[in-house]
Amino acid sequence: IRSVSDLAGKRVGVGPAAGPAEAFFKGLTEVAGLTATVVNGTSAELEAAYLADSIDAFWQGASVPIPALVRVTNASDSIVIGLTEAELAAMLTRFPYLAASEVPANAYKGQPQPLRSVAAWNVIVAHAGLSDETAYVLTREILGSESVAAAGTALADANKNRVVPWHPGAARFLREKGVAL
Repeated sequence: IRSVSDLAGKRVGVGPAAGPAEAFFKGLTEVAGLTATVVNGTSAELEAAYLADSIDAFWQGASVPIPALVRVTNASDSIVIGLTEAELAAMLTRFPYLAASEVPANAYKGQPQPLRSVAAWNVIVAHAGLSDETAYVLTREILGSESVAAAGTALADANKNRVVPWHPGAARFLREKGVAL
């Protein structure tokens, strides 16, 4: 398996049933025009199934590097594949709340080049009646934080939101930091 099209007819572990990874994988198979057998389970179960040759591929979504993919590529003769430009464009059309993303070169064993991917960005949804000052402070504390809890949340990614309107208080903080909305 060297491309998404090679997943046709394969058994692919996609995470818990009806979870986001399964939904995104099914969306990918739709836009790619292929059929694959979806296998559900926890990350640990699917990692073990892949290493035991019970499934052919392992679809994961998380912050890179994904620990299960690191373990799988270190323990087997496996590669991590990315999307083609056409697959990326189709995924962004199918799921407009995703953003184009790149897996940096060497994130995984045997991956010397960057790979095209998609990412889902976390947002906090607040009632429109939330005060501007409270929204400003929340945004500042989350996107201005260097805490471990906010490690996967970066100010530089704020402009990747193409769907959810910004609360005026959050927008004020982002503009102050030079983020184009």
